[in-house]
Amino acid sequence: MKSRDQQYLKDTLQENEQTISAAASAPKIHPLGILFSLASGLLFAWYAFFQITIPLVGKEFGYSPLSIALIGSATNIATICAPLIYTTLAFYARSVFWSMFSSVLLGSIILGIAYYRDFNELELFSILLVAAILIQGPVALLEISILKLTENNIFRFAHIRIWGSIGFAIAIFIFSWALNNWHLAGALAVQMIICICSALVLISLKKHLRSIDPKGRYQKNLFEFLYELTKHPQFILTTAIATLHWISIFGVYSFLPIHLANTGWDNQEISQVWAISIGCEVIMFILYDKLFRDVTPKKTLMIALLGTAIRWPLLGVNFSAILVGIGFALHAFSISIFLLANRVLSRLTLPEEIRDRGQGVHTAISVGIGSLIGRFIAAEEIRLLGGYSYFFEVTLFFTIFSACALLLSSKLAKDLPYNERKIKIAKS
Repeated sequence: MKSRDQQYLKDTLQENEQTISAAASAPKIHPLGILFSLASGLLFAWYAFFQITIPLVGKEFGYSPLSIALIGSATNIATICAPLIYTTLAFYARSVFWSMFSSVLLGSIILGIAYYRDFNELELFSILLVAAILIQGPVALLEISILKLTENNIFRFAHIRIWGSIGFAIAIFIFSWALNNWHLAGALAVQMIICICSALVLISLKKHLRSIDPKGRYQKNLFEFLYELTKHPQFILTTAIATLHWISIFGVYSFLPIHLANTGWDNQEISQVWAISIGCEVIMFILYDKLFRDVTPKKTLMIALLGTAIRWPLLGVNFSAILVGIGFALHAFSISIFLLANRVLSRLTLPEEIRDRGQGVHTAISVGIGSLIGRFIAAEEIRLLGGYSYFFEVTLFFTIFSACALLLSSKLAKDLPYNERKIKIAKS
């Protein structure tokens, strides 16, 4: 007899296949999609602040690798806490708009406090942690709202998610310019303006921000809900794979800007090579429907993880800018393809009534805990090896995590029903 988890997945995949033809005719340009794209671009610009600004500022101020990891971990801790907190609050709310709007607005005010005076490492970490929680929560709710609308064939998830990447790329240039002219205060001011603009865009989406699983059976009790998730081994396996993936990503990315700066790259050049990687990511989002329409989620995920494992050593070299550029170009595989395939697997391995909050748990564990572990492992490894000059060895170490994720993903084929059927996943 098939397990309950397999039956849920079978039913969901069958429903997904039945909507493929309808989804294919969904409009490429939708007024609501434009608004969600703008909101996605503004809120994802937040990640550029921690990805680029914090490491470079830490290097300029002479912070140790551990201090830089501590400050940057504010966003990782927020990723652990915010999805769980906000999806729980959203269950009781009649509309998630006011919680999202007030949260982003308050987050921008707190960033403004950091703008007007100097803080030590611990104080800066505390302020950024509070601001990150207030902003990461709305990011999680926004993504759930987008996914629910794409499941109803209103528009395609990839077409909306593109603008998150574009917003990230634009923010990198703005933050680099602000750092060169006004240092950390300028970067904080830019981030505060981005948060205020995000709050204003959310006003336009007030009627379309969806509630979280209003008919869910296990929503009111968090422990009951978490216990229910343990009954779905495919969800647990997918989360484990994603966690290993994010450990490797943040293990390398947390100190990559410092490595590039130490090898002679200035802030503008670092922002430009990041823009190349984001450009490749955007191209892959556009081509994803055509390239992977008839490929199973499992195989798509394995392709993404293979690209990740290949590119880490390329980013660690200090003798060839071309190899580093190729490594950044492979960002398209490690992020865009992985995000789209992982979204399908993490959602379709759960029944509909617990799917949205399950997505929050998946994000909290994989992106939150995984990136936090990767950041501090990298900091400690750099300390033990003797400095940033050993960054290549660091990338080799985190390649092991990507390889383990790749090997673990092969287990998906054994446990998933219809694992050889070509599942079209572009609209999930």
